[in-house]
Amino acid sequence: MKKLLLIFIMTACLCSAGCKGRYTYVELLPPGWQGAAATFINNSGTVVGYGFDATDTDKGFIYSNGQYTELLPPEWISARAYAINDSGAVVGDGSDSSNTDKGFIYDSGQYTELLPPGWISATAYFINNNGAVVGWGMDDTGIEKGFIYRNGQYTELLFPGWVDSAAFGINDSDDVVGMGFTGSTNAGFIYRDGQYTELLPPGWFASEANAINASGVIAGDGSGPDTDQGFLYQDGEYTELLPPGWAYVYAYAINNKEEVAGWGADNNDTEKGFVYTKGIYSELLPPGWVYADAYALNDSSIVVGVGEDANGLMKGFIATPR
Repeated sequence: MKKLLLIFIMTACLCSAGCKGRYTYVELLPPGWQGAAATFINNSGTVVGYGFDATDTDKGFIYSNGQYTELLPPEWISARAYAINDSGAVVGDGSDSSNTDKGFIYDSGQYTELLPPGWISATAYFINNNGAVVGWGMDDTGIEKGFIYRNGQYTELLFPGWVDSAAFGINDSDDVVGMGFTGSTNAGFIYRDGQYTELLPPGWFASEANAINASGVIAGDGSGPDTDQGFLYQDGEYTELLPPGWAYVYAYAINNKEEVAGWGADNNDTEKGFVYTKGIYSELLPPGWVYADAYALNDSSIVVGVGEDANGLMKGFIATPR
């Protein structure tokens, strides 16, 4: 494993209260559904997510140009959609009629089931613009592993010497990020050109790498010396993420402008989303909502996530910069 150059850069600028008005919001809830979460948005502005309908059935959805498309593979009893690439291919997971947990790809109206040979469960979590899918699952010995699915072939991912692992993101250069249990702590990793590198900021107790952009910049989070916080990692250098005055944050997504989206709690214990841009934090909370979590953002800085309105209804949201 390469020795990492470990440098911390402290960031400490919170956008003023006026920044709450920097975004316009669209609420997302498919007609007749009782709850929904928006999990990803591609660079065409198409959103995917999941929720549950009036029969309490979990389903995925696609939202584009004001229209919803429900996602539930044939003969499956549940489904959730997690990501969509710029070509419109969607990945997610769910359970078939035998209650086997599997991943799926939905592309041009067709479903492809994903379950590595010999495994008993799988989740498909992210897809890049070349159609490579990453996720995780459990083999027949009970070991949880990550995987890459590409052109009908699976590659298992398990950091050498680790107990388990899961893959959360992949860029168009096929660099994979995720996390696993080392035997003593949870740590993030990057898998590049067949080699694994552990990601754990100095002094932290645990970490996970959640997303990677085209330039190889990684966003993640974990347990720092004092609280849960986010981080950026590039070329051996870590940048800690925690808006001033906030109690904790989790960093879930990064775009190709190196903007980070995630969520946390401020000093009043109000759960909010945030966007971090070059040292500046902007808060995300749709008007009248009780809480909001930001899950993803595209290269136009449009953010999606989930929250709860004043009536206690779980909804997705799109936050667009003014």
